[in-house]
Amino acid sequence: MTNPFLGRDNQAIDVSDTPRGELEVVHTFTDGPMPTGVSVSHAGRIFVNFPKWGDEVPATVVELVDGEARPYPSAEANQAKGNADPDAFVSVQSIVVDPADRLWVLDTGSPLFEETQRGGPKLVCVDLSTDEIAQTILFEPDVALPKTELCAAGAGGGTGVRCRRDQAGVGGWPDETRRRGGRLAGGDQA
Repeated sequence: MTNPFLGRDNQAIDVSDTPRGELEVVHTFTDGPMPTGVSVSHAGRIFVNFPKWGDEVPATVVELVDGEARPYPSAEANQAKGNADPDAFVSVQSIVVDPADRLWVLDTGSPLFEETQRGGPKLVCVDLSTDEIAQTILFEPDVALPKTELCAAGAGGGTGVRCRRDQAGVGGWPDETRRRGGRLAGGDQA
């Protein structure tokens, strides 16, 4: 059995309540849609996502730049042509920056909790060095069922479901499928 209080090289992890720095407000959302995810790159870039649950959502993934929320990686990537658009974000529930400094975007493809359609639910990798979409993994209908609620992304050592294989990584995401029980899906992100 592994000791949960030991870190790398079996060094003890300080689990005391000793302060580790000061909290700092970096952005305040005073109106508009509710953010459900935030992730910070190795260079300190801040990304936020907003699922389409009923509020007006101009962009479902944004980068905070000089206090302003800018559609990320572009306005076009945030303008889906319907719930089955494989080339744009439909309704993003979760984002995470992985150890290789890539932004992974989990798109539920289910605005307003509507049934999913092929092309909507997907995992998208954005290369932060180029701000371009590097990879899109579409979830087939037998993975993202019509009532699927994909709820978190994990990539490498990120938040949410944590999986790791090598530098390319593997990912996992919980599926809180309505009326069918939960499932856990995973995939190779290489």
